[in-house]
Amino acid sequence: MAYPILGNPKPAFFDSSGSPLASGTITVQNPSDSTAKASYPTADDANANTNSTTSAITLDARGEPTSTQLWGKDGEDYKVIVKDSAGSTVYTIDDIRLPAHTRRALVQFGGGDATPTIAESNIFKCAATTITDFDDGEVGDIIHVWGPSSGETTITNSGSVNTNDGFDAILGAGDSISFIMYSDQSWYEISRSINSDTLFETVNSTNTITEAENGKTFFLNNTTGFVSTLPTPAKGLKFKFIIQTVPTSGNNTIVTSGSSNIMDGTVLDIVGELVYAADRDVITFVASTCVSGDWVEVVSDGSSWFYTAFSGANGGITTGQT
Repeated sequence: MAYPILGNPKPAFFDSSGSPLASGTITVQNPSDSTAKASYPTADDANANTNSTTSAITLDARGEPTSTQLWGKDGEDYKVIVKDSAGSTVYTIDDIRLPAHTRRALVQFGGGDATPTIAESNIFKCAATTITDFDDGEVGDIIHVWGPSSGETTITNSGSVNTNDGFDAILGAGDSISFIMYSDQSWYEISRSINSDTLFETVNSTNTITEAENGKTFFLNNTTGFVSTLPTPAKGLKFKFIIQTVPTSGNNTIVTSGSSNIMDGTVLDIVGELVYAADRDVITFVASTCVSGDWVEVVSDGSSWFYTAFSGANGGITTGQT
């Protein structure tokens, strides 16, 4: 929603004697740095970002803006400088804050924009892209970001954007995440809602897992075995692997990045055999032996992976070093 910057869509200006300030000018600036700032001829133009001007606006014989009005965007700051026809400043109005609209529309972030502006709203829908920061925020701002209709958006955990688990956030359709700017130019996650489709993935070929997929369950679904590669350990990372389709041609394996021997844990099978092994780099769902529903869960402390596994068959899951 837009508002008239000076409280009247078409104000009039006068000189010290009370005469209209004919041929005077109005200049609109950003009060924080005195750079030129856009104003708009109508409220609809301000809402749609159309027909803006950053040039000085001339006053007519009645001291009113010629062929234009003076509209700005809700929630933004403005500075207005009024000059006479000789270019001398009559007066300056600093720190004009337009009220924030109480109901703000859903705005689409542009695809490929890694640092989209949040000045237009506080509710946003993403395109499938990667976001590293949000521009034009102020301390106290709260924004709500929805995932794209198709594909995925990655919000990078960094000094500017801070997620609760310390990892990049991946948003798919129906997912949302909210941030607040607690300190200048630093956003902090305050909530997240994840659609089940994002938490679970059916996999049927070689899969290199990323930190941003933290918490995901992978259903392994191919009769031909394949490799799932874990990311570099980071504290709090957690993944689960479940056999959906039993491999009959080659094993399904879970391996560490770089074949590091950093997996410790236990395997329990249907006959009650509990096997502990340390310094492993591969966990194997054995072809034609493991059964549907066998699972492995791994959790990292930042330097190692700790695994727990269960098989409904004797020898269905093994561990080793390559």
